[in-house]
Amino acid sequence: MALNHAVLKEEAIRVQTSIDTIIDIIYNNPNVLDAGSRDFSFTLARLFIATTFLESSCLVGSTDLDEITALRWCKSQDLTPFLTNYGLNYYNKQSIESDYKLVMESYNKY
Repeated sequence: MALNHAVLKEEAIRVQTSIDTIIDIIYNNPNVLDAGSRDFSFTLARLFIATTFLESSCLVGSTDLDEITALRWCKSQDLTPFLTNYGLNYYNKQSIESDYKLVMESYNKY
């Protein structure tokens, strides 16, 4: 429904494109979930909420405030931290090793 809504169409397309991209990444490289599971969870939650807001603002009886809520949710934050960090190569082997060193650098084993 949101894809046919003049005001919400752009955000609905962005959400749908993000979902398609995530599916493609996971299908072609399932190991990326080992390193990106936390960001993946946040991404799924944010996309679910965005979809819920977009769809509910298209229902009969919805108001302009429903549209404003949907648009603000979609535009005011990074809905897809998984895709953002995947694009920055944060889930490759070198980044994972760097993260480990960053956390464990000052750790003294007894």
